[in-house]
Amino acid sequence: MLKPNKNVFGGGKNTNLLGLKYEEDTNLIEFFINLGYLIRDVSVGREVYDGKKLKFLHLKKHEVYKFLKSHNIDWKKCGLSKKILPDELVIIGNNVIVFEKKSQVQGGSTDEKLATCDFKLKEYTKLFKPLKKKVKYVYILNDWFKRDEYKSVLKYIKSTGCDYYYNEIPLNILKLKDLKNGSK
Repeated sequence: MLKPNKNVFGGGKNTNLLGLKYEEDTNLIEFFINLGYLIRDVSVGREVYDGKKLKFLHLKKHEVYKFLKSHNIDWKKCGLSKKILPDELVIIGNNVIVFEKKSQVQGGSTDEKLATCDFKLKEYTKLFKPLKKKVKYVYILNDWFKRDEYKSVLKYIKSTGCDYYYNEIPLNILKLKDLKNGSK
C-alpha cells in the first residue's frame, strides 16, 4: 500500500492561506477606501463612487450570479456547465474586467492554472453576452511568476487576449487617471 509523502512544503491548507492573504493584499475595495472613495454596499456587491459619480460596480465570487439574476439572466442558460468564481470583478459601463489573483512561493498547481485563461475568458464572455458587455480577463501575479520558467505561459496569456500584472491592479485598466499624484 502506498503512503502519501508528508507535505514539507506547506501546500494544501497553507497554500490556500497564502493565496487568501495575497487576495487581501491586492484588494481593490480597500485601495479605493484608502483613497477616499465612497463605497456603497448594494444587494449584489459594491458600488464605487468618486464624489457623487458612480465609477464602477465591484463583485466577488458568488456575487456575479446575484448580479446576473438581478438582470433576469440564468447562468445555466448561458452555456456554462459549472459556476466560475472570480477573485474580483468590476463592471464599468459596457466593460467587465475579471481579476484572478495567483500567488506562489514554489512550483505547484497554480503553474497549470495560468494556462486556463483563454477558457475562463470564453466562459465569462458567455455569462455577460446577454448584457452585451465586453469581457477582459486579467491575472494579478506575485513576483514568483517573473521567473524565466514562466516566459512561455506569460506569452500565451497575452496571445489569448488576456493580460497579467504583478502585485497590483493597475488603475489604467479601470479607465481611471493616475491616483498616485492625487488626481482623479
